[in-house]
Amino acid sequence: MVLAGALFAGGAGFAQGDDLPPLEEVMSSEEFELTGLGKLSEDELQVLREWLEVFIRRDARSVMRNYREEQRRLDEEAGGKSKKEAGANRFEVVESTLVGTLKGWGSKTTFTLANGQVWENRRKNSGRRTKTVVNPKVIIKKNLLGKYVMEVPAARVKIPVRRIK
Repeated sequence: MVLAGALFAGGAGFAQGDDLPPLEEVMSSEEFELTGLGKLSEDELQVLREWLEVFIRRDARSVMRNYREEQRRLDEEAGGKSKKEAGANRFEVVESTLVGTLKGWGSKTTFTLANGQVWENRRKNSGRRTKTVVNPKVIIKKNLLGKYVMEVPAARVKIPVRRIK
């Protein structure tokens, strides 16, 4: 979403008929590698570029509207923090411990972390049984679409989540 936002909202603009600039030029080399794009072949990168062109022309306006709403929400949550401090939290990785035993999850499962945060499964019609783990370490970060994913390395699973507390 950051890439699409940069291309859509960028000063030069991305107009109908323009070619999408190479992803390697839009992203830093670190972002390019961290997103896994460095592992793609030239053909796969071209398919991604073509998909992004369609996405930007058709869907980017609504994505940017949602992004701005999320920014406003983050600003409100930040309270007295500076914009720079508040913005840094968007990309913060949460590392904590899940309180209790994880055997799986369902559509209404909540996850309480040792740091006091509470997260819930964001896919309402999904669930899965998994290896039973007690008080496992968890890592929560945003995916490329800006949605949170909780990784439980001990159980070798990633769970789509949203923070509720």
